[in-house]
Amino acid sequence: MNINPARLQKHFEEMSLIGKIGETGTCRPAHSALEKDAFNLASVWMQNAGMKTRIDHFGNLIGRLEGKNPNLGVLMMGSHLDSQPYGGRFDGVAGVLGAIEVVRILTEKNIKPERTIEVISFADEEGWRFNKGLFGSRGILGKLEEGELQRKDKD
Repeated sequence: MNINPARLQKHFEEMSLIGKIGETGTCRPAHSALEKDAFNLASVWMQNAGMKTRIDHFGNLIGRLEGKNPNLGVLMMGSHLDSQPYGGRFDGVAGVLGAIEVVRILTEKNIKPERTIEVISFADEEGWRFNKGLFGSRGILGKLEEGELQRKDKD
């Protein structure tokens, strides 16, 4: 079973336009309009791959493809769509878009996995905007520190 490399490349190129800086850079601050644009685009691709999408309480985008056996643990794949200023245009994006493509191929081949798969774009993984990274993944694990939900910056 192979992925569709032309589609995946197209997705990389489309995503790299959101917050584009120069030829190779991006800036998509966590919890910003640009990250929301990236989430909206990725959400469409997740839905096209047969997933149901949602944003959780920490701002993570999650696409879910139900598996055959609800008693099995969930397989999570993904990364992040936020970036540091002048971050590489594929940093983080590769994990999210690659995972979406895997699920899309399963759906196109009418393969229902044994376990449920969730593709996730973790919110504020880079940490530059609020000076503390891994917010979305720490939130899921219950590892946020007191006061983190009240964080603010000039925007």
